[in-house]
Amino acid sequence: MAAASFRPAAITEWHTNPDKSKQPYYITLTDDRPMALAGLYATWVGPEGEEIDSVATITVPANGQLSVVHDRMPAILEGDAIEQWLDVRGVTAKAAYQLALPLEDGVVKFHPVSTRVNSARDDDPGLIAEVTVQKPEPVRKKAAGGQLDLF
Repeated sequence: MAAASFRPAAITEWHTNPDKSKQPYYITLTDDRPMALAGLYATWVGPEGEEIDSVATITVPANGQLSVVHDRMPAILEGDAIEQWLDVRGVTAKAAYQLALPLEDGVVKFHPVSTRVNSARDDDPGLIAEVTVQKPEPVRKKAAGGQLDLF
């Protein structure tokens, strides 16, 4: 296994609403530069002797800003932490663990986007355009006998 850094311009995270519906959010750094996500990769041999490449993005608890969207976020590395993360010979696992921390609040910006981001058929700039989120209607309980509860 080895360290990796993935460099997306943005990420999408899904917020689960109280009614269990999901809303995607488009997340970027405030200055719009690419992110450096902490990751791991490995090549292993599958059951048929084939070589399989695997990758994983390291996640951490969400910072205060993103905690309204989700309870976790990718570990986003900045500055010297990028090179340190990738230096598997010179940096201990304990030291690398200390690099994978939530970002400070105010380093990212985010907005809700269309659920079309989840479809491989769609590929257009509208996918990342901000949408207005409709607050779901509260679920109304039915009283015994099928009547709607007034309270």
